[in-house]
Amino acid sequence: MRKSRAQYEALALEQAKISVCSILRDWVKGQVTAVECGLMGFDAAFLPHMVLPNGYRIVEYVQEQFPQLSVQNP
Repeated sequence: MRKSRAQYEALALEQAKISVCSILRDWVKGQVTAVECGLMGFDAAFLPHMVLPNGYRIVEYVQEQFPQLSVQNP
C-alpha cells in the first residue's frame, strides 16, 4: 500500500534528523581527533563556532570587526 504524502514527509523528516545528527557527530569527532593529535588547539577547533549574546558566531564577529583578516573567496 502506498503511503500518503503526510506519512512520506514525516518519514523523510525523521531520516533528515538522523542524517543531520550523524554529520554533526562526525564533524565533532574529527575536530576532537585533530585536537588530540596536536594539529590544532581546542580553542581553534571550537571557539569560532561559539555564539555570542547578539546571535553572531565569534568568527562572524571577528570578520566584521577586522575585515583585513578575513579570507576572501574567489
